[in-house]
Amino acid sequence: MATESQNEGPSTGVRSIPLPAAPRHWLTPTRLKSHTTLTAVAVLFTYLFFVGRSVPKILAGHTPYIDLVVFWVVAKNALSGHAQDMYDLLKLHHQMLLVCPDEKKWQAWSYPPLFYLIITPLGWLPYVWAYTLFMAGTMGGVVRILWMIFPGKWMLRVLLSSPAVWFNLFLGQNGFLTAFLAGAGLLALHRQRPILAGLLIGLLTVKPQLGILFPLALLACRAWKTLLTATVTAIFGTWLTTQVLGVGVLSNFLRSVPVTRSFILENPGVWGNMPTVFAFLSQLGISLPVAYGVQAVFALGTGVVVWNIWRSSAPADLRYAALMSGSLLVSPYVFDYDQVWLAFPIAWLTKRGLDHGWNRWEREVLVFAWACPILLLLTSKVLHLQIGPLASIGLLWIIWQRRNEGSLAGERN
Repeated sequence: MATESQNEGPSTGVRSIPLPAAPRHWLTPTRLKSHTTLTAVAVLFTYLFFVGRSVPKILAGHTPYIDLVVFWVVAKNALSGHAQDMYDLLKLHHQMLLVCPDEKKWQAWSYPPLFYLIITPLGWLPYVWAYTLFMAGTMGGVVRILWMIFPGKWMLRVLLSSPAVWFNLFLGQNGFLTAFLAGAGLLALHRQRPILAGLLIGLLTVKPQLGILFPLALLACRAWKTLLTATVTAIFGTWLTTQVLGVGVLSNFLRSVPVTRSFILENPGVWGNMPTVFAFLSQLGISLPVAYGVQAVFALGTGVVVWNIWRSSAPADLRYAALMSGSLLVSPYVFDYDQVWLAFPIAWLTKRGLDHGWNRWEREVLVFAWACPILLLLTSKVLHLQIGPLASIGLLWIIWQRRNEGSLAGERN
């Protein structure tokens, strides 16, 4: 308790007026715990409801259509020697109708040959087991890396209630896979395991548009061994795929790129699911050439920000958070399920806020980034406004403001 002399002025003897206590922030630990728990339970029951509706179809021999069905069909065709045919829209559609005869939606196979090395084993399994193995394995990897960054049950509760997590589960998509490769690669780099980091980052070329900034960051911090290993991994993996599945997988992939761009990227029906500057401008009616140009300028600016952070003395967690946040801003070809990547910057920045204190609006930005996949779906459908890029922009803003802070307790740079 303060003494009377401490409350008096230095010479006048007038008692000073105590300052009012700072108002408590609305995002208290109790509210965070209760809200995320309720959200996780609600989404879990919704997920189980849809799974339950699919059980009779599965028992009757039908395959319920989700995105993972495409992976499974492509994997089965790869095992039967028809991997290169999957880049043909008509042949892929024919194979999809054999599995899902009631599904008339056309799909495009747009992944580079290296992705075959990961998904081809799924073709040996029945569909239900392929889904279970792929989703449980990749999600488990993300949970493991997040636990290593920020151990605690409440952080896992935040993750498990995240819309991006459930988008991946509902769709059977690969957001967990790419997030794991990126997060595990950065953690290996942090633990001074450059070869392992290079292997993981090299495998990230299964979705190359998400890995554009990684070579830039590795150059900035002069991680030559990791950069070389990543390059060799990408080249060797592609070569190995062509040796196993035929050179046609590479040539057909390269020929399919313009088709994929017009079939997916320039399709107004998917812009609402793409948290990119390109989609934001396209939904506003801006012409495609202008949208591509602004996206390129924005990508260049993001690269400059990430380069400067990685070249500076910024703590390791801020460098990693900047790289994973910025990676979702440089390409026009990013989907809502890819925003599971933001779980890592959210974890790093939350830990930093608890360790160093919070600045104004930071917690609001983190909540927005967490909820962004569902918010962008609502705003794009109702308002025709794509707000997705704001999540990564907000996270980069927090990182830039904190770049001169010290390291977290117990952390090595």
